[in-house]
Amino acid sequence: MIVVAAVAGFLVIVVVMIAMGVARIVMAIEMNEMGVARIMVLIGGITTAGRRGKGLRAQWQKRIHAWGWELCRD
Repeated sequence: MIVVAAVAGFLVIVVVMIAMGVARIVMAIEMNEMGVARIMVLIGGITTAGRRGKGLRAQWQKRIHAWGWELCRD
């Protein structure tokens, strides 16, 4: 019972992270008219989130800083 609850909780977290990533990509396309290459970088950040001890937001901000000041929103 506890294992099932733990797996269900993990799956909920994964689904929420994916949904947030998709929403972020849609917002970026609408606001900045981003190119395909930049969208692919955002998608890559979603798929690798947490693998190197960094969260999704930290990876996203790192990539935005690499693109230049016009997309930096800190």
